Amino acid sequence: MRVLIKILFILVFAIWSTSCEEGVFVPENLSEYKAWFFIEDNGFIKKRCLNDLCINVVYKPNELMAINEIKALKPINKNRIDSVVKTYKGSEYFMMEIGHMDVENKDPLRIQGGNLEKYGELTESLAFHINENLLLLKNNIDTLYPSISHLELGYELSGVKKIIVAFPGQFTNNDEIVFIYDDEIFGFGRMKYKFDIDKERIPTIPFKIEK
Repeated sequence: MRVLIKILFILVFAIWSTSCEEGVFVPENLSEYKAWFFIEDNGFIKKRCLNDLCINVVYKPNELMAINEIKALKPINKNRIDSVVKTYKGSEYFMMEIGHMDVENKDPLRIQGGNLEKYGELTESLAFHINENLLLLKNNIDTLYPSISHLELGYELSGVKKIIVAFPGQFTNNDEIVFIYDDEIFGFGRMKYKFDIDKERIPTIPFKIEK
């Protein structure tokens, strides 16, 4: 019996070792890599909901920001990946996702806007003025303001609004970051999203490209 238990322990350990290296997830492909950042337990996405509306914030390391460009590399190798990722250095990025949970394709701005004119005003506010309502607190000492924000187009069919926000500088490992959004549109008020940045947990970008 002891021999059997020992064999089972070795097998379990071997399986675990193939998917992790010192506690770091090892994705098999880019789809797994991207999906890892959207698992709440991994600490890179924070969610806040009011009734059926959610405003989520995802911390996107430079490597994740570069992922679409990396997918286009032919052939793909570490040197070329490093070259693409380097273009994002000097800033830290977050993505805001704003959408309803109960009904698919339910545009949060149309629900708030009511008419076409109001909808246009709210869209303009998200696209051009959201910087005025955002800031970062770093280690409860430094206050950072956005250098740029961008409302992504093409998500009208899904009903989810996605906004990329960049802040100047680079986080060091284990920085405590609080992303603050003063919401004046959806009824949330001041929202705080706390991130304990552990860059050592970020998975390595896999070289395998899905066809």
